[in-house]
Amino acid sequence: MTGSPARVLFSAYASFKTVAIALLGAALALWIRLPLPWFTGPLIMVAVFNMSRVRLASVPHAREAGQWIIGLALGLYFTAEVVGLIVRLAPWIAVAVLFSVVLGLGGAWALKRLSGESTTTCFFAAAIGGAAEMATQAERHGGRVDRVAAAHSLRIMLVALIVPFVFAVVGCSGL
Repeated sequence: MTGSPARVLFSAYASFKTVAIALLGAALALWIRLPLPWFTGPLIMVAVFNMSRVRLASVPHAREAGQWIIGLALGLYFTAEVVGLIVRLAPWIAVAVLFSVVLGLGGAWALKRLSGESTTTCFFAAAIGGAAEMATQAERHGGRVDRVAAAHSLRIMLVALIVPFVFAVVGCSGL
């Protein structure tokens, strides 16, 4: 019954509802002049609806499509000159990676002390990495997927909302 016409139709309706709410959020953000309105508006609006117990369905394969778009965009700038720059900066990149690992371990230690949650859950909740990947690894190693996903969602939401507003207040621009 996975591919029944009724189920497919309901899935399309649910995805349409999510997109409509996201577009409404973008329009409101444009209207009140939020920074990065096509990003912050949908993020806030979809979060508000989900916290109001209106469960919104994700658009099928949207994450994968976004990864393809980002991969293509990065690939366009991956030239011989960029490879040379990466090789030249490799020691600094290694230091940054090591710093990220130490920062993640420190965060996991602090989270464990403050929350009393399992070491595995705290490690993957504080690890520097993609939310979906960390949740998958937590599940694979016996951690609490819900807590890891919540921690990364909160981190992403805070960074995504705080940084544009700080830049707007300070007057920074990407141009």
